[in-house]
Amino acid sequence: MNRIVLIFGIFLVGLSPSFIYAGDTTRANHSQWYFGMCAGANYNQFTGLQEMIVSEDYYTGYSLDSKYRFGFTGGVFFNYRVHRLFGIQPEILYSMQPGRLQYSDINDFKYDLDFKYNYLNVGVSLKLYPWRHLFLSVSPQVGFPLTPNKLQYISNGEDMYGPDMETQQLMSNVIKGSTCVSIGFGLGYQFLNKIYIDARYCLGINDMIETLPNSYRFAEVRNTINSVQFTIGYAFSISKNR
Repeated sequence: MNRIVLIFGIFLVGLSPSFIYAGDTTRANHSQWYFGMCAGANYNQFTGLQEMIVSEDYYTGYSLDSKYRFGFTGGVFFNYRVHRLFGIQPEILYSMQPGRLQYSDINDFKYDLDFKYNYLNVGVSLKLYPWRHLFLSVSPQVGFPLTPNKLQYISNGEDMYGPDMETQQLMSNVIKGSTCVSIGFGLGYQFLNKIYIDARYCLGINDMIETLPNSYRFAEVRNTINSVQFTIGYAFSISKNR
């Protein structure tokens, strides 16, 4: 995991100067720096939750479903329009990236396990402008967990299995959110280089949940995130190159 983060960091550091150099050599009239802020919503689902909670077929008569959950995202960015066709946008985003697992069985026992993870995402968006202010983007990022232990467990079985808060604490001790590496594929539009809208599909590429040794038979499996993100932003022009 640390190796992935290191490689990604080197990629970001090495990539930015190369794009700035390209902008200097083209001397495009569209070259310009912008600073901006954005906010919006995302819609998230975690993979592998079923296999993590029930790793073996040692009983039947139950169902486990991973559900999509809404979250908030927002942050700041710098946008450099290298050329009328290309741009680069380093960004830092706070992101709520929740997930939910629902359990039910033939004995009418039910519970919801909510993963209320919040992340600080650091990344870069590489933009292609095929037509005026319409852009396509590819956006790799690394997310650092701010709330790695934040789980919520709610059931209808407290009389039989004990207080939900006790089960919640025990689960949060062995299931932890970890660094999340993902890549986004987006489509957006900038209105007069100020207000812009951006829609992305983000695909997780690493295991973002660590399962510690435990007595519940919870297994360490590969848990990734699938997310759809929509943001609205406003950019302030900083400088313009001739």
